Amino acid sequence: MALLWLAAGLAFATVIAVFLIKQDGSDFHPVWNAADALLAGASPYVDNGRFVYPPSTLPLISPLGLLGHDAAHALFLIADAAAIVAAGLLCLRTFGVSLRSPAAPLLVIVLAAFAPVDTTLHLGNVNGFIVAGGAAFLLAASRGRWHLGGWLLGLTLALKPILAPVLLLPVLYRQWGALARALALPAALLGTALLLAPKSGDFFEGRARFYTDPHAGPSLDSNVALSGVLDALGVPGALTFALRALVVAACAYLVWRLFASRDADRVGRLVDLYAVAMLGAFLVHTLSLNYYALYLLPVLVAVFLGRSLLPWWGAAGGVFLFGSPDVFLWRALWREDGALAQDLSTLRVTAGLLVVLAAYLVALRPGRREREVVAALLSPLRRRSPAVR
Repeated sequence: MALLWLAAGLAFATVIAVFLIKQDGSDFHPVWNAADALLAGASPYVDNGRFVYPPSTLPLISPLGLLGHDAAHALFLIADAAAIVAAGLLCLRTFGVSLRSPAAPLLVIVLAAFAPVDTTLHLGNVNGFIVAGGAAFLLAASRGRWHLGGWLLGLTLALKPILAPVLLLPVLYRQWGALARALALPAALLGTALLLAPKSGDFFEGRARFYTDPHAGPSLDSNVALSGVLDALGVPGALTFALRALVVAACAYLVWRLFASRDADRVGRLVDLYAVAMLGAFLVHTLSLNYYALYLLPVLVAVFLGRSLLPWWGAAGGVFLFGSPDVFLWRALWREDGALAQDLSTLRVTAGLLVVLAAYLVALRPGRREREVVAALLSPLRRRSPAVR
C-alpha cells in the first residue's frame, strides 16, 4: 500500500510539474484576469472576452486576485489536481470502499493517465472542483443526506452550471428541500455579484449567449456535441435535429427504466441516473468539450466495482475513445497539419459518448412489460383503418 500510494503521488506530482513548467493555463488566464479586475474595482467582463462564467462565479474566484498570476496559477493547478483525486476517492466511498483498499491508490494512478484529467489541468479549467462537488453530492445523496447534497450541488452550479442536468435527481426522488438549496445558493451568489461587482450585468448582454446560441459554441475547437460534430461534417440541420431528438428520447427511456427498477442496487441506480443525465446533456447541448468526459468518473468507478448496469464493454470502449492517453498523439497531429486530425480527434470523443449511451440501451433493452407500456402510450396515435364495405 505504501508503494502504491507513493506511485500515485509521483504520478500526479509529475503531471502538475509538467504543466507548471509549460505555463499554459489558457482557461485559467481569463479567470485570474476577472478576479484581478474585480479587486481593482473594474468590470470582470470588459476587455476579457474569454471570461464566460456567470456573475455567481465572482465571489468564489475573487481570492485569486490577491496573488500574482504565476503564484495564483500554481496554487490553482495544485488545488485542481487535489480536487480530482478527492473526486475519485469520494466515488469509492459512495460505494463503501475503504480508502485503505488498494483500489484507492490504483484509481489515482489511472486518473493521472486519463486524458480529460490531463486536458483539464493543462488548460487550467475548473472542472476538477466541479467533478469533486458532483461526487460529494452523490455521496451525500446515497447516505440520505439530500439537504447537504443540495448545498454541494448548488456550489458547483454557482461556479459553472454544467451539472444542471443533475437537478433531475432531487426531482425524481422528490427531495424538494435539496432542489431548493441547489437553486438558492447560486441565486444568492448571483444577486450578491450583481449588487457589488462593477458592471457584472455585462454577462447577460454578451456572454450569456455562449450557453444558448447554437452558433456561439461550434466556433470553438473540440466541440464534441452532436450539433458541433455533425455541423463540421456538413450534415443537414434537419438530420442533426432528428438525431438530437432521438438521443433525448433514448435518455428519457433510460431514466424511466432506471428509476422503475426498484430491485436494482440503490446506490448504483443513483449513479446510473446521474450518468445518463450528463450523457444526454453532453450530446444534445450546443457546446460540449472533450474534457467533459471527466464528469462520467462516478459511473466508471461504479462499473469497475460491479455496481452499475452499464456493461463493462461499454465503459471500456468509451474510456478508450474519450480517455485513452493516445488521444494526445491525435492532438499533436492536429496542431501540425490541422483540420483532418482535429476532426478525427473530436469525432472519437463523441463516438465514445455514444458507445456508453448505446451500452446502456443494450443493457436496458425493452422487455415484455416495457413493450406493453410503450404500446399503450402509442395506441391513441394509431389511426384506425377505414371499414371495408
